[in-house]
Amino acid sequence: MIRQWLIWIGLVFFSLITLAYGFLGMFSPRTLAKVMAWFAGAEEWSTRRPGAEVSGSISQRIAGFFAVLFGGLLFICLVAPVLDGSLPSASPPAYSSMPGTTSPRATSLPWLELVAGLFFAAYGLALLIKPELYARTVQRAVPDREFSPDAVKKMMPVGRVTGVVLMLAGMWILRRFYRG
Repeated sequence: MIRQWLIWIGLVFFSLITLAYGFLGMFSPRTLAKVMAWFAGAEEWSTRRPGAEVSGSISQRIAGFFAVLFGGLLFICLVAPVLDGSLPSASPPAYSSMPGTTSPRATSLPWLELVAGLFFAAYGLALLIKPELYARTVQRAVPDREFSPDAVKKMMPVGRVTGVVLMLAGMWILRRFYRG
């Protein structure tokens, strides 16, 4: 029971961070770039580009919109069962096999688990195969910074580890989908 609550709290925290990232990406790209540079400690491993300014391209605003959509949907799917008082416990509830009763899967959104699991597993595999995708994502997050080739080389193992973590998360979600 405690493990389920910890996982739930972690996913709610992740959804809130995703929502904050999305709103900043949509409405305040400069603030997002400053927060990302502070969080990543960009002063230690990159230099500021002279004359570079964050303007907030349309693609960044669209990415922010999709982050808000994803984070909001995840938050709603996580919080709605708690508000209904039906957060799953350690033991599964007993369901009647009488006609007219519903199974636990009939009232949930199983397709959301399938889509999320496939997305995380596929993106994790892509990062594992091509870790330079991670480096490009970091470079796009802080467009006013210049990265040395040494810093980009140091990002490659981090990209691979991130890929493994995302693949494991995707497989865990898919396992829940197929067991449910």
